[in-house]
Amino acid sequence: MEQLQSVWNALDGKRRILAIGASAAMFAAIMMLTKIATAPGMSLLYAGLEEAAAGEVIQSLEARGIAYDVRAGAIYVPSRVRDETRLMMAANGLYAPSASH
Repeated sequence: MEQLQSVWNALDGKRRILAIGASAAMFAAIMMLTKIATAPGMSLLYAGLEEAAAGEVIQSLEARGIAYDVRAGAIYVPSRVRDETRLMMAANGLYAPSASH
């Protein structure tokens, strides 16, 4: 610890600021990588829905507390709940995919 303190004291102001900035950047990068690594894998739930149908699906997901993501007109949910979510949507008559989906 004393060695670290002596190195710190030997640095001029610019190098101290640089060391603090580099440490902050490294911490931010580690936090971002951790967030990416622990985020659930998302799988496609539905794509190409009309706005009204998509709105109903999103309302249902929110009401059930299911995480979702909308990208380029497609709705994604965590991979682990995709199949049961599709079944639940169909059972509730919200959206039953046709043979072309």
